[in-house]
Amino acid sequence: MTFTDSELLILGTDLGHPLVEEVFAHLGSVDALAARLSATPVVVTGGGGSIGGAVVLALLGDPARTAPVTVIDTAERSLASLSNWARAQGLASVLTTIVADVSDREQMELVFGRITPSVVVHAAAVKHVSTCEQNPLLAERVNVGATRILLELAVAAGCERFVLVSTDKATSRVNVLGSTKYDAEVEVARVAAGTGLSACSVRLPNVWGSSGSVIELWRQAISMGLPVALYGPETTRYYQSVHDTVRVLLTAATVSADELGGSGDTLVVAEAVELSLREVFERVTGGEAAHTVSEPRPGEVAHELLLSPAEQYSDTVWPGILRLGRAG
Repeated sequence: MTFTDSELLILGTDLGHPLVEEVFAHLGSVDALAARLSATPVVVTGGGGSIGGAVVLALLGDPARTAPVTVIDTAERSLASLSNWARAQGLASVLTTIVADVSDREQMELVFGRITPSVVVHAAAVKHVSTCEQNPLLAERVNVGATRILLELAVAAGCERFVLVSTDKATSRVNVLGSTKYDAEVEVARVAAGTGLSACSVRLPNVWGSSGSVIELWRQAISMGLPVALYGPETTRYYQSVHDTVRVLLTAATVSADELGGSGDTLVVAEAVELSLREVFERVTGGEAAHTVSEPRPGEVAHELLLSPAEQYSDTVWPGILRLGRAG
């Protein structure tokens, strides 16, 4: 999966050129995975962001695509950029962008009343630790409430697959982001068990270069002549390339129900690149940029976890991905 210059304008250079190794090439090429959905109507929430946007570009990059991709996001500017790109590529006929709040039930009912998606990839979220800590009610409404709304509408629409994009912060649940994403996983499990909807959650590590990440913030600081802020340089995080991220999500969206296993389960990415914040700083800047050192911010943990001894996992058919039975 290689992004063109115009696609990098949408996603960002750091996201498109990650400085971490890929570990999920065995899942297949992004092109081959996207081709499985050529004739399948897909909804991607949060498609104006990094992860959702990368999934959208992968789907639209399929030359055989005939079914629509509907992108829902509140980021009007991002959706306008995506629409402009699609028109320039001659793809406007298979892309629909909708500026809407996924936590607004009335809006979502109107949207789902106009479309008939077969697959929903739910990436929309309040995804930054500090934002969630400062706005817990917003995090609850968007991360949990919106998931509940979309699951209900997916069932009513007869969707074939629902994929929730979750985070490794749901493993330890020591902050608002992790707690709300865990609760969203529980919602997926509850609805799948009660309705038979084929659904899963996917816990991802940090995606290298995603929007609002420290990497992006450091680039901005350097461009403005400001020192880079290192909040806890010895803290460790797990990272994954956007290419691996898209592979994992498209795999979850396209495999058969038998391969997926227990509907409503959480698929946990168990292999990723562990780096300290200082190591990330060195990879991004060469260690030469002016910087300040501070304590970790509220909600941040010293060392994030991909797996927890408090949870029980089982193997899947995909090396590096484990299954957590009903979350909760």
